[in-house]
Amino acid sequence: QAEDGIRDHCVTGVQTCALPILLQWTLQQDRYDLSLRHLWAGQDSTAWVSRGQVDDAGLAPARLVESRKGRDRAALSMDRERAELSFSGPSQRHPLVAGLQDRLSWMVQLPAIVQADPARFTAGRHVAVWVAGLRGELDLWSFEVQGREALPLLAGLDTLHLRRESLRPYDSQIGRAHV
Repeated sequence: QAEDGIRDHCVTGVQTCALPILLQWTLQQDRYDLSLRHLWAGQDSTAWVSRGQVDDAGLAPARLVESRKGRDRAALSMDRERAELSFSGPSQRHPLVAGLQDRLSWMVQLPAIVQADPARFTAGRHVAVWVAGLRGELDLWSFEVQGREALPLLAGLDTLHLRRESLRPYDSQIGRAHV
């Protein structure tokens, strides 16, 4: 097992609610592909694809693309040589910050952070991750550890329950992230 908790994981086939969702994670050498797809009538309704590398700090996203019904709608690019974050829509640019994740890659990076030092994450503690969104936002997401929790639907799998409050109106609150 790799120390960073990323290199030996494969996740596929997640379904929640009534809408089928497919999460796919592949890793070849130091490059990753991560996709999350909402399926409707067997076809992609909405899809997000994050691609990048795995380095000493974990995931290093290069590009996130959102598509609807097979057509690209929005993208963000992380140019590591220029240390710059850019967007397909908004003309703003941001400097790359250490450990920056996109709105999809954080879902793999956060469990890897916890797995690297699980004893550090007790109730009331926080873990922070920089996350870039497709609309030009760059935010420091802070997750508060709620405690350990066994998930009955996953045969009692012991997980860490995390919570993130929304940062602004219409931002998503993450009330039950389990890692």
